Amino acid sequence: MPGYGFRLFSMDSVLRDGRTPQEWRGLSLGGRTVDFADELKDVLDGARGVTEFGAPRAPTEPPLTDNDRRVRPCFRVVEVDGLGSRGVLMQVRYGRHKDEDLGVSINGGGGSSDIPLGDLAPTRSYRVAVLPPETGKVGVLAVEVIGGACPTQYVTKWIRRWMYDRAQVTAHPSEWYKVRAFAAADPELLRSYIKRASLDHAVLIRRGTPESRLRSDELFRIEAAIFDNSEADLRELAEGVIMRDAEESEGERDNLDPDATDDELVVASDAEFAKAVASSIGKGLGGLTYDDGFIVLDTESGKEAVSPSRLPEVFTYPVSTDRPSDSDWLAELKRRVLSVRREIGATIDVDSW
Repeated sequence: MPGYGFRLFSMDSVLRDGRTPQEWRGLSLGGRTVDFADELKDVLDGARGVTEFGAPRAPTEPPLTDNDRRVRPCFRVVEVDGLGSRGVLMQVRYGRHKDEDLGVSINGGGGSSDIPLGDLAPTRSYRVAVLPPETGKVGVLAVEVIGGACPTQYVTKWIRRWMYDRAQVTAHPSEWYKVRAFAAADPELLRSYIKRASLDHAVLIRRGTPESRLRSDELFRIEAAIFDNSEADLRELAEGVIMRDAEESEGERDNLDPDATDDELVVASDAEFAKAVASSIGKGLGGLTYDDGFIVLDTESGKEAVSPSRLPEVFTYPVSTDRPSDSDWLAELKRRVLSVRREIGATIDVDSW
């Protein structure tokens, strides 16, 4: 059975491509003064039942083809409920197509009950909690982890896209807010984790289909040893990801505004991270083009991959080895939020749920 837990993120909002976090209460939006928590819940309610594929694309890009959908993870909001006085607890489905092509019944049947899997993506249901602050600019986002998989980047990126889409049909199309999420954990725990971890090797990948993570779609994969002359630079790159020094926590670019410049849009992505890793290693690797890359750390709990879209397990708070009930999941979430809310400056009301 996969392990179940969650990851915590500090969560704020900025106007469009701005950098200044906004107050959650008393937010100016479309000539109105609103509570961002209410707006967020309305947007999530409106997205229920819609299946999305991969990260959002620019509005000017053509629709996805069937082949595009096969290599992109699918993501769907299933339920949206209130949590306490102003929070949101939702269920999302997340998964991606695999190499398997046929589902075989556990009851046998000689093939009569087999199901072709070519156009089906196996998914799991994940819990997501949005915890707005009572005052201030920093809330908490909690996303369930199942067997190491966690759909945080699709939660945050699609919320941003839905916020943008909603603004486009109003009299104020440029007035929309995007959410940002930064991994939250005890800083001392992180520093200790980084100090004890050693760099094992780096992996650089070029794919025929950039969005796919199937090994069969890789054109080449380079596994490079890390030597003393590059270790300091690579450790700095890994620490930047772990400590979330990047402007965004989950990689890729928010290409929602066709008029925005690259400098305003581009944030750390796995491809950019791979380029930086290759340049640090040298030996001619920096001259190649990569779609993905990560650094493997050797830690006390085993080897872990680190890149903008790969959080090490130090950020995962375990709950149980089998699927916990909502009450058990929320009880552990409450305990962990209480332990980090002061560190991240969030005034979360956990007594109302």
